[in-house]
Amino acid sequence: PINFTIESEYKDIGQFLAYVEGFSRTVAEVESLSIRPRENNPPKLSVELVLNLYVEI
Repeated sequence: PINFTIESEYKDIGQFLAYVEGFSRTVAEVESLSIRPRENNPPKLSVELVLNLYVEI
């Protein structure tokens, strides 16, 4: 698994996941996803993501 902890806007999360989904010869599985608003910066979100990538070699 790959663990991500990032600060991002909502639309960027979807764009990132769509980008990962587009990898050729790869299956991406979201194991867990937590999205919370940032208290000191409302447009930004605190995101914790665990992603499993399966790559065909």
